[in-house]
Amino acid sequence: SGTPGTRPFPAEAHAALHRALARGRGLAWVEMQRQLSVAVSAAQLSTNHVRHLLPALAGLERFLQLGAAFSGDQGQVLRACARGKAAAFVAGFHRERVEELRVRLDSELWQRLPMKPEELLRDAA
Repeated sequence: SGTPGTRPFPAEAHAALHRALARGRGLAWVEMQRQLSVAVSAAQLSTNHVRHLLPALAGLERFLQLGAAFSGDQGQVLRACARGKAAAFVAGFHRERVEELRVRLDSELWQRLPMKPEELLRDAA
């Protein structure tokens, strides 16, 4: 079998080549994750709108799917980075909304109702 004038490729050499290529894909995927994790960590996301976060996460998820198909690795390093970035976004979003609410409540003109507390409870029931 094979091309005339060539020797057949030994099975053990084929297996060794396959292992080396698989290892190379794994190393390439780990390096891609590392570099993208650095970029994701450095990215500044606005906490005003979730519309800034969702497309970034969707793109990252697609990249992770491609990486898993390429290397067989699920990309836990990059997933952890994305999870941390999303958690920071939600925390910042929450912090800004609480501060906005505090400012609004502080600037309201509050007036006491001319009712006794027991009247308030009776009317609420």
